[in-house]
Amino acid sequence: MAIREVLTYPDPRLKQVAPETSPRNPYLAVLFADLVDTLRSHRGGVGLAAPQLGEAFRAVVVDVSGSSRPGSQHGLLRLVNPKVTAASQWKKGREGCMSLPWLLGNIKRAQKIRLQATDEAGASVDLECEGYEAVAIQHEIDHLDGILFPDRVKSSHDLLERRETTGPSEKISEGALPPEEAVQALFFDLDGTLLDDLGAIREAWEKFQTRWNERGVRGDWDRLRRAYERHAYEQWALGEKPDRYDPPEMILEKAWAHTLEEEPREGFPPPGDLARDFLELLESSWHFYEDAPGVLDQLRGRYRLAVVTNGGNDFQHRKYDQLGLNRWFDAVFVAEECLAAKPDPEIFLFSCRHLGMDPSRCLMVGDNLKRDVEGALGAGLSACWIDRFGGQAPAVLSPGTQRITTLRALKTVLFSAIESKNI
Repeated sequence: MAIREVLTYPDPRLKQVAPETSPRNPYLAVLFADLVDTLRSHRGGVGLAAPQLGEAFRAVVVDVSGSSRPGSQHGLLRLVNPKVTAASQWKKGREGCMSLPWLLGNIKRAQKIRLQATDEAGASVDLECEGYEAVAIQHEIDHLDGILFPDRVKSSHDLLERRETTGPSEKISEGALPPEEAVQALFFDLDGTLLDDLGAIREAWEKFQTRWNERGVRGDWDRLRRAYERHAYEQWALGEKPDRYDPPEMILEKAWAHTLEEEPREGFPPPGDLARDFLELLESSWHFYEDAPGVLDQLRGRYRLAVVTNGGNDFQHRKYDQLGLNRWFDAVFVAEECLAAKPDPEIFLFSCRHLGMDPSRCLMVGDNLKRDVEGALGAGLSACWIDRFGGQAPAVLSPGTQRITTLRALKTVLFSAIESKNI
């Protein structure tokens, strides 16, 4: 009959229990036709329940005949008032859902069930189902009872980001973001989370070396780069001490002056000129990670947004201004002006106070487990670790912590924050 829109979380209709349905209701013929058409329009879909179309009927369709996964195959099933009367051989397996297109879960289901229902003609259905078909039927019956698959997970590690959707559209659903009463504010680290600082350094260094080579200046650029890397590491280490922020031009000039003094070269530019030139190129190379702007567009207006960053006022504000972060963020909190630096909980509490937010309603997103995650947890916030490079994760993340590899997976974390408090 028609391909209809599938409701996505947090639509409240997905959490309602559908009432018992009369098999004689003439509307069921139309509803089943729409369910089948909509199911077949979604790549990889094997089941759909009436509540997913906003219909308060205990009606589902299931068809695993196109799947190669093991189990029974009874073809296209149109079921009214389905119920499982016996279940055995429980096993954990991977599931997805059209109503949660960004999410996957490892869910424990019975691999063998006895099913009773009525079909679209009013005839009784009594089947034994196994494997994938049994799992799909249980998933769809859950929809009739207002249960979504994250409600059945036992650990947050069993919720996973989905890298592609099953639907006809690849856009992120507006329904992917949670109601504001759960998480009300998001705090973001800057370098390594929103700003690709390592990429900017690589790009700037290539331009810097090329520029001076073209000017006829020959030197041990690798040695200067190693000196810069030592300088960068030392400044990163000092980042937890908010009274130790000197202007980067001065710090880099001192580092290179010391290097050049050890091996002077006639006609080599003064270290101050080199430092100013490199930092100018670095600033022109600052850029977002590619996932940041689109995600921030979606979050803006739904949450209070703030940047919480270590570093000196001038340098960090220059990044903030050049990247145009005021398009999305309500405030930026820099360690030097807060008189506290991550992981000190005070910088997070300072930020919460200035936004008028309860820390328990705030989520910190950052790439450093100690500074961003542990610091935020110590202040009473939730935390999300963005592990962009697939680093070695600890065996157990601290309670209240989620791990993602792209900012696009934030919607998974935000969903978990409201639906899975007991995970």
